[in-house]
Amino acid sequence: MNITALIGVPVWSRDRVLIGMIEGVDPGPNGKVDTVVRLNKALPTDKDVIRLRVRPRLSAKGALVLNYSKRQFVQLFSG
Repeated sequence: MNITALIGVPVWSRDRVLIGMIEGVDPGPNGKVDTVVRLNKALPTDKDVIRLRVRPRLSAKGALVLNYSKRQFVQLFSG
């Protein structure tokens, strides 16, 4: 997979809440990629952008689905 194809891909929680959109990617270790994600403004967090290291596997609809619920994601990235 050409990792630059991930730019613009939506990022969803496992409970189908839009987390944000990938704005940048770099190769990471062990087949993973380092992404820059612009967060959905509706999320209750004070961050606008985060970095995530993920496996570049997209859903059938072309989205990246995280293995976190919205609640778990907010707990990890708030504050």
